[in-house]
Amino acid sequence: MKLSMWNLYYSLPYQDAVPMIKDGHPTITCARWIVTSYLNQDAVYVGSEKDYFDTNENVALVVHRHDMILVRNVEVEELFNEICCIIDRFMLWEQKLEACMDQAGGLQNMLDASRDILKNPAFLYAPDGHTMAITSGYSPSIHPHWKELLECGGLTDRKMKRMRQEARLSEIFLDIMPTRHDSLLDTFHYMHCSVFANNYMAGHLVLFDFLEPIEEGMEYLMEHLIHQMSQYIQKHFDRFSPTSRLADAVIRLISSQTCEIQELDYLLHSLNWREQDAYQFLVVQEKVEHEPVLLTKLYLRLTRDFPEDLIFRIEQKLVILKNRNRDLAEESLKNVLTFLTREGFLCGISSIFPGLRKCYVYYQQAEAELRRCFHEGLLLSRGDERGLAHYLEVLREDPLAEPYVNRQLLYLKNHDEIHHTLYYSTLKTYCLSGFQLSDTARILGIHRNSLSYRLERIRELIDFSFFDRLHSSGDEQERQLLYLSFLIIDYVLK
Repeated sequence: MKLSMWNLYYSLPYQDAVPMIKDGHPTITCARWIVTSYLNQDAVYVGSEKDYFDTNENVALVVHRHDMILVRNVEVEELFNEICCIIDRFMLWEQKLEACMDQAGGLQNMLDASRDILKNPAFLYAPDGHTMAITSGYSPSIHPHWKELLECGGLTDRKMKRMRQEARLSEIFLDIMPTRHDSLLDTFHYMHCSVFANNYMAGHLVLFDFLEPIEEGMEYLMEHLIHQMSQYIQKHFDRFSPTSRLADAVIRLISSQTCEIQELDYLLHSLNWREQDAYQFLVVQEKVEHEPVLLTKLYLRLTRDFPEDLIFRIEQKLVILKNRNRDLAEESLKNVLTFLTREGFLCGISSIFPGLRKCYVYYQQAEAELRRCFHEGLLLSRGDERGLAHYLEVLREDPLAEPYVNRQLLYLKNHDEIHHTLYYSTLKTYCLSGFQLSDTARILGIHRNSLSYRLERIRELIDFSFFDRLHSSGDEQERQLLYLSFLIIDYVLK
């Protein structure tokens, strides 16, 4: 590992040490005498001020690149030996961390091995708030928050919700480097960094200043510890990932990847499902601007309360795959939706579909409905209730939608707007009622003679041959084009 001049400064046992540190970057790996003829940019150099400056003071120098520490009233040899011991101590710490890689309680052992290095109590917690590791040996009396962490085994649901609302926890989760923060719920300060493994946010490491201020340069040591913890979690990822291994086959299918038959068979056999059963997707997201706070806790709750469902996480979303052939499937769905809306999560729901291999397009539908929740301020959006809205979105995005509309209908619509007539709506009702005069008059609420008069006026305004031909032949393609034209005029060309 590499050290900063700040790490050396705070480790020196001398009161008369003065830091003159400009950069403080962690690049130090060894110690050398200044008198050496070869300069190593990764070394820190030790010498006496009087050897280089016109002074009689007994001042020793510790120099590294643009950084320097002046130490008064100490022999240079003693300082050199102290620096070497400090570097050795940090290197020994690195070896202890690496030795934890194959240990069952590796994360806790790493934190305990770091107590003298971090010099402050530290806490590693999972995305759902429960403790993954916490520095041993600190009394609950050092701070009420520390006492709460020890007694509750981490952050409770209530605490995480409060921190999400009042302490910007969702924004803090974005820390990918050790970052200093003021507690918005208390008077202490802390340093936080999220721990990632396999591109998944696996935990959060927090260093508190309950006992003493957090030293300058501590972020470099904390970053090194986080790197080791990340490596440990990645090596033992099956213990920490909130994604069920059963979901691997489905994840491949919804990602348009090749799914091995063995993977799919394993999934179906484990859940007692059949490939041709009816399925439905729910895609859930937390209503926050940045990183989700309660999503992993929701995952654990749902997997406990709804064991018949397949539940897994993809990035910042939670995916629920329900088998609708199961007994009480509709009741189970209502229970899930009631729970989600009560907790304030957003949920997009696909239509029911037959066959697990069709899941790609229906997962896309559920995601589209989730986006609709964000755009329209909804908590739930169901695909089987949003067909018209979807088709209208597709038509609005197509610049050629208008040119393909029946031109006679466009002319009538424009005529009505100019002359305040009702010819377009009359012709629309006449067509949609199957060209039946009595039904058209009844729907419009006018006398049949009045309808006949309007139709005659319409015949004078447009070429009516298309509608007469459609009335007599019933051509299915032309009928569909007509219906689409009405749809586009009424909802797209407003």
